[in-house]
Amino acid sequence: MNSKRRHLKLYLVGCLAGLLVLGLFLVAVVWASTASRPDYQGFDLTAPWFDGKSFEYYLEMFNSPSIKPQEIGTFQRFPDQSVPRTGVEPDVPDIINDQGLLRVQMPKNPSQATAASIARGRKMFNIYCAACHARDGMGNTPVTQKGIYSISIKPLFPFLTEAHLYNKIRYGGTVMPAYGFQTTKSERWDMVNYVKSPQFGK
Repeated sequence: MNSKRRHLKLYLVGCLAGLLVLGLFLVAVVWASTASRPDYQGFDLTAPWFDGKSFEYYLEMFNSPSIKPQEIGTFQRFPDQSVPRTGVEPDVPDIINDQGLLRVQMPKNPSQATAASIARGRKMFNIYCAACHARDGMGNTPVTQKGIYSISIKPLFPFLTEAHLYNKIRYGGTVMPAYGFQTTKSERWDMVNYVKSPQFGK
């Protein structure tokens, strides 16, 4: 009889302990769901999960050393006040510059429209431009069919200067994003050489 009572007592103690642990867990869940957690660097992370809450432990990977979306940066460390040995490409004013030239008139194309340059330009165009403008430049793509505005650019190429095309790639436009940080100077001129060539879209 004493053995049965002892087992019953242990069973009841175990049940009470389990209920206590479950209760503490539920309290922790409720507290975590209602507690305010600041988001990281102004990025909108308020509703990435099913409950619409942003918790600190959800952001551990986001807070790791990395370049964030739409952020300009590099993992390379350079000495203070240093500049690249090749120099820095100067910005071109949108309207007019010190020489009285519009952005459509400068810079000058330093490259040659060789077969190799055109081939590189075709590859870069298909990576960055074809998604909206299509490979033939007529703008009939799934992106535009979803309502994203994109003009047919191929008929305009004969009337656009090389500088205008280069700066459009570098700085973007009203709707078009800028690709100045995704592409190098030579890659942008390769794309200009390609779209100005008879081989464009073929």
